[in-house]
Amino acid sequence: MRTLLLLALIAALFGCARGSHIITGQARPPIPVTSVKIYTTLPAQYETIGIVNSHSPGELQGAMDDCVANLKKHAAEIGANGIILSATQQTSGQLIVVGGVVSTVGGGTSISATAIYVP
Repeated sequence: MRTLLLLALIAALFGCARGSHIITGQARPPIPVTSVKIYTTLPAQYETIGIVNSHSPGELQGAMDDCVANLKKHAAEIGANGIILSATQQTSGQLIVVGGVVSTVGGGTSISATAIYVP
């Protein structure tokens, strides 16, 4: 029973994407996450609203997808309708053994992006 509680705590702490945002320009009212677009090149006209960051455990495509979804969520919260990916980093975690179960803690994928508003 104690092992299950410990595993649940580890999953709660490290099992999903975490993120943040820093407002560097003029924030706008929140918008739906579905309205946030990923730009691979700079649009002709845009306004920088801030910087969004995300971290997800794991180093596979699923972790990247979780990070991007979280970036969009944080961009939408500050009214940005676009993000420009700027930095991606993958780190290895440490193996831990709890009650005979091996898990990785601390590693994962981190992505930063510029949150923008495109008129």
